[in-house]
Order: sequence, then structure tokens, then C-alpha cells
Amino acid sequence: LGLRGASYLSGFQSGGSYGDSGLGIAARYRPIDAFGVEVQWTYHDATWSQATARIQQPLSVSGELFAFPWSRVNPYVLGGLTFTDRNLNQPLVGGTFQTEDSLWGPHAGVGLEFGLGKSASLNLDARFIGYVNKGIDDPARAGAVQANAGLNFYF
Repeated sequence: LGLRGASYLSGFQSGGSYGDSGLGIAARYRPIDAFGVEVQWTYHDATWSQATARIQQPLSVSGELFAFPWSRVNPYVLGGLTFTDRNLNQPLVGGTFQTEDSLWGPHAGVGLEFGLGKSASLNLDARFIGYVNKGIDDPARAGAVQANAGLNFYF
């Protein structure tokens, strides 16, 4: 089980971009040393106030391949699917874009896990998310980059 601090980077087709901070949780199961399955949920908010312009909540399911299982420094690659609930009330040039919907699509990324003994680790990863169901009239970009830092506990 783990706790996550995260950043969600995306933008709009008209050229504006943003990065919203987030917090989340994760659960990972490693049926064999070199392979893991992780479920991660994070909550990202533009301002962390009631008048926020953006709330995005990615839920990701990933398969992870570890290069050096159970070593102190362990690089890995990951891939899977992300389902993102979003609530946007974003001012844009010429008006405001409002939506409360969900996007989904594949993600892929890389990471490093740092062992802290036998029952804990720190991890850093970054993943690119490509949304496949974004509407043509939606001014948001069809993708995002999510960066995560985590503290994990193994049982």
C-alpha cells in the first residue's frame, strides 16, 4: 500500500498549459519478483479552494516490469489504462469551458523504486496518458503527463 504526491500536466489546444498538484493512494501486488500490478487513484486540484477551475481524478491500473527486483535501486517500466473523472470550469479566451465528464485511455511510463529495507520503498515515476474518447469540440489536449512520488509499505 502506498501514499502518493503527484502532478498532472496538460493544457488546451489553443496553447495554454497547466500543472495541478495532487494526492493519492496506491495498492501494488507483485505475483513474481519482476512483475507487479498497481491500482492508483489521485486527486488533482488547480487551487484547492471551492472556486477551483479544475479537478481531475485519474484512476490507473498498471502492469509494471522491474529490472532489478528487490534491489535498493530498481528501474521499471509501466503501462495500462487510466480513467479520469474531470470537473472543469476553465476560463479561456472567448469564454469559459465547462464540463463534468470522464476520459479514458492507455498510459505508459518509466520509474525508479528505492528500497528502504524489506518492508518500505520510495518511488518516482512519470506516465503519459493518451485519452481516446475526447470529443472534437473539447478544447483540452488529448493527453496528459502525470508525475508521481510515493511511499510504499509491503506486507
